[in-house]
Amino acid sequence: MTDAPTSAAAPASDTDDMHWRFENVGRLMNRTVDIFEEEVIALIDKQEFPGMRRTHIKLIRNLDAKGTRAIDLAARAQMTKQAMAEQIQQCEAAGIIYREADETDGRAKIVKLTPHGMNLMHQLRDAVAKAEAQMEAVVGKRKLEAILGSLRKYIAKH
Repeated sequence: MTDAPTSAAAPASDTDDMHWRFENVGRLMNRTVDIFEEEVIALIDKQEFPGMRRTHIKLIRNLDAKGTRAIDLAARAQMTKQAMAEQIQQCEAAGIIYREADETDGRAKIVKLTPHGMNLMHQLRDAVAKAEAQMEAVVGKRKLEAILGSLRKYIAKH
């Protein structure tokens, strides 16, 4: 009689091997970003910027001071051109950004902040600082500095 081959790593049950889906570093970082960005949104003045969403932050944070082409915004935000076009339309309708012709390419448009959008940028800066302080209060200053240093090092390798 021969024994059937067994795997030493085989889980006792299907559920024993599922924790990796929730406890891996990528999932934890994604969840941390979700929480952080929701805290930032919560700190924005709702009267002045009603309907502000996380996807709008992706547009704003990738916008250069002198403006950025929509295709570049999409690439930086890791969004499709169509998804970015929708965000641009929403932010333009809210008076946060405007588009003007690209002097170097007549077919392209440059996306720029309006004065209202600059106010949002200042609120986002302050909200990010407050959200970082909230995170620091939970994990501690030294640990947060270590996390940030480690993330920068990892990013620099890629």
